[in-house]
Amino acid sequence: MKITSKKSEKILVEEITEIISELSDYPSSIEENLTLLKQGKTKTKYTKEPLVKVISTDLTEVETRIISLIALSPDNKAIEIYQKKLDKWQAEFEELKSKQTKKPSILSGIFKKAKEDIEKTLKKLDN
Repeated sequence: MKITSKKSEKILVEEITEIISELSDYPSSIEENLTLLKQGKTKTKYTKEPLVKVISTDLTEVETRIISLIALSPDNKAIEIYQKKLDKWQAEFEELKSKQTKKPSILSGIFKKAKEDIEKTLKKLDN
């Protein structure tokens, strides 16, 4: 992007600074929510929203800001830093999501146990 005036340059610097500032807000939140997902939690700590939804939204927001930064300043070092983090988070998120969908719920375990107990009781009654 070619800068044509001091005012344009100032606006560009402000926009780049704002994007980098916004990007710096995401790592702790994403890391915390990924940790909760690893622990088997399904809701966020404070808002009680589904973790999968919150993490997915945050990852999309980071990606959008990286794209904006590329458009404004393609040589900015923050692009590489946040792109690596984004790739790592996305891979971890996909892995955790797939594990979460494969894991049986607590209720299914309870019902399975109850069914087994009923079957044992019925067999005892038949004998």
